[in-house]
Amino acid sequence: MCDLQEVCLTLDEYEAVRLADLVGLYQEEAAKKMNVSRQTFGNIIDSAHKKIADAIINAKALKIKGGIVKMTQKQMRLCVPTTTNEGKTAIVHGHFGSAPFFTIYDTATGDVEVIDNANEHHSHGSCQPMSALTGKKIDVVVCAGMGARAVQKLNEGGIKIYRAVSGSVADIAGQFLKDGLEEITVENACAQHHCH
Repeated sequence: MCDLQEVCLTLDEYEAVRLADLVGLYQEEAAKKMNVSRQTFGNIIDSAHKKIADAIINAKALKIKGGIVKMTQKQMRLCVPTTTNEGKTAIVHGHFGSAPFFTIYDTATGDVEVIDNANEHHSHGSCQPMSALTGKKIDVVVCAGMGARAVQKLNEGGIKIYRAVSGSVADIAGQFLKDGLEEITVENACAQHHCH
């Protein structure tokens, strides 16, 4: 990369891209998070997009400048099957597919969205819980347990699964951010409902 020309992205531009393009906030909401006007946010994001396009189209290195930047993989949207629709205080449900609700927690913003699971009453092996979550940009599912077939399907869609047998959504998100949860894989998934 030493031989490449550089395009420098400021921290404000980086944050604007993160909020608008990765988190998916509308400009007005993203502007509030950055404590700037909507017009200023628009100018920042336009500048960032032009710089990113220049870097991609003209094969230039993209450099982020303006201070210390800490990159983390923990800026994700967690989906926790819950017994109630009480947001961050809702308690994890024992089984992913039959949970009455799915609580989605955004680790970058702290925002919560609660989704009704219309498929909570199903016969074993025929649940389709992800149909309720279509279009929700889930990165991680945290639940008490899950069968190998469901784990495989979610993994194929780029979603990782972690185990949390008890606690509120806020507690579980805190454990996840501290790397305190065990990943559920095809190898350690449940054979039947008895493990969760």
